[in-house]
Amino acid sequence: MNNFFVEFLIWSLGVYGTANIIVFSNFFKPVREFFKDAPFFGKMIICILCTGFWVAMFWSILFWSPSNQFLLQSYWANKYTNALFDACIGSCVCWIIYLF
Repeated sequence: MNNFFVEFLIWSLGVYGTANIIVFSNFFKPVREFFKDAPFFGKMIICILCTGFWVAMFWSILFWSPSNQFLLQSYWANKYTNALFDACIGSCVCWIIYLF
């Protein structure tokens, strides 16, 4: 169980770091300017909650899924439902860290 918390901390910091870079960094400023008038992408890349959601889903599918630890035993859980739960968790983590 201790290993889970270390992995969750690393995953959470990775999600927040990636979302923070996309939303606030000068590196992605041209991308944000390009998409600022687009109805979906324009709002998504300026909001830490929205970006955190999609980044968490990406990291969940690509790297590690926190939900996989607990939902794997359930009959309805699969990689898509786990990715959805992870995206919600990642969005929440991004918002909490952002508030501090």
